[in-house]
Amino acid sequence: METRKFKRYSYKPDCRPILTCKGLKYNVLNISEGGLKIEIQSTPALQSDSYIFDGHLCLSNGEQIPVTGKQVWII
Repeated sequence: METRKFKRYSYKPDCRPILTCKGLKYNVLNISEGGLKIEIQSTPALQSDSYIFDGHLCLSNGEQIPVTGKQVWII
């Protein structure tokens, strides 16, 4: 039984949205109303618990959506 507050949508590798932030691009693995799961390569800036993302999300149809949020956790 799903216990998440919001429904989560996953993407196939060839259809993943791209989060662009501070000149870097991240593949979005899944998305929900409550947040994004992104694929990253470990960088010192992202090791901080207070890292703030401020950029835009580019969808496969070309639409760009402003995104601002705080990193919550890394696995």
